[in-house]
Amino acid sequence: MQFLRQAVELIGNLMELRKPSELNEVVLDMGPTEAREWTEALTQNTECVNPTHTICILDEGVNYDHLGISKFISQNDCVAYEPRWKLRGDHGTMQAGNIIYPNMKQSLTQSGKITIPFKLESGKIICKNYQANPKLYGKITEDTVNKLTINNPQDSKIYSLAVTAIPPRYGIPTVWSAKIDALASGYSNNPKSLWIVSAGNREPNVSWDINLSVLDNVRNAKVQDPAQSYNALVVGAYTEMHKINALAKIGEVSPVSTTSYNWMRKNNRPFRPDIVVEGGNFVPGINQNQISADSHLSLLTFSGAYPNKYFDEHNGTSLSTAIASNYAGFLMNEYPELHPETLRGLMVHHASWTPQMLGYLKNSTKAEMAELLRTVCYGVPNLNSMLAGSPNSVTMIIENEIT
Repeated sequence: MQFLRQAVELIGNLMELRKPSELNEVVLDMGPTEAREWTEALTQNTECVNPTHTICILDEGVNYDHLGISKFISQNDCVAYEPRWKLRGDHGTMQAGNIIYPNMKQSLTQSGKITIPFKLESGKIICKNYQANPKLYGKITEDTVNKLTINNPQDSKIYSLAVTAIPPRYGIPTVWSAKIDALASGYSNNPKSLWIVSAGNREPNVSWDINLSVLDNVRNAKVQDPAQSYNALVVGAYTEMHKINALAKIGEVSPVSTTSYNWMRKNNRPFRPDIVVEGGNFVPGINQNQISADSHLSLLTFSGAYPNKYFDEHNGTSLSTAIASNYAGFLMNEYPELHPETLRGLMVHHASWTPQMLGYLKNSTKAEMAELLRTVCYGVPNLNSMLAGSPNSVTMIIENEIT
């Protein structure tokens, strides 16, 4: 009885009680045989039904023969800027995993069929042993896009780019961002296309100030090249993941996200990012001025080290870009007749601020609203709302040209 009384006293001191969740380590620590069985079960439970469009991953290549990915992409769907480059790559494979399965842990335990309405393609634009001149990033991207178009001209394409670079001047257009603007708008003699571009992660040399809030630290980290593009849908990171020592609260901007808050001449520049999507949470690093990833606060994905390793963990704005690309794939399947810029507009239109983001507004002044727009812009998109709409509201879409 005494122990029960003590238990009641202890429970009274707890902030909250939650149902324990499955740890990512359970999957990450599986041996090859067990991991293969789980992957086989997942792929058997997944259908790729009548895909009429593709999501093109512009990255360092995709391990197309990974058991969990091969249903959606083959070697024939992969190109590289330099023909001598190997088509496979680690980061691109991780992107592919979360484009197909945004919440892979949930998908692994789901009993019902999973239906995916798109295929994947891979355009390798970076290689670990090749350091390109930044002035050539635009040409490399365009040439790779042209190869993808020639390789598969019949399908509509969504381009997913989670590769960024440090620009000469933040917020100022570069050759790379201008080229993406041209490709997205059709100015480069390509069909108009939807581009999902990462805002970029916090730079390693930008110290974390323990005396500042997560919000102020994030605002010190600037959106990277080519995310200053006007025509791309730029994706930052927020998080719904939490544990005791996590830095960000539930619904808050992710610690590694970047913003246009401190851009040069920002009054003449677009608000970036456009939306924020789950990018995981982080914990204090070994050194006070650093932060670290945590497997409990990251999402599962496929590993580029296959067949030696089947699963990996993913976070940051790359993860956010992958999930946003998944949303775009479902949206294009639902509304195949809409223009790419209309699909982009719908993703923004169906985004909203979390209560935590609204808490950033102390007095709701015009200046505070502008600061919020330059931090999380329009907020978190809702896929269900995009696809089904709201029974209590109407979205009127008019597609026309100003002449």
